[in-house]
Amino acid sequence: MKAYILIQTEPGSARTLAHLVGGIAGVRRVERVVGPYDLIAEADAGQLRDLVLRIQELGGVLRALTSLVLARTEPGGLVTLDEPKVGATGT
Repeated sequence: MKAYILIQTEPGSARTLAHLVGGIAGVRRVERVVGPYDLIAEADAGQLRDLVLRIQELGGVLRALTSLVLARTEPGGLVTLDEPKVGATGT
């Protein structure tokens, strides 16, 4: 299962934080974006709690919002992924 982590950064720190977040184990990729958040990280949801804590501990991170992917739409139709168990550790 994967998750997206939207990260709001202090002004001027997005470029540096993108490299730091991208180096954290479990992060698949990081993109710099324009809007209320400055970075979007795609990550494996296996150890999500630890991963988010590591991101939040980085200097310059103001806020991190996490969304688990439950399903995705592809040209051939809807593909349903495993839904997390409510209260499961690490998700």
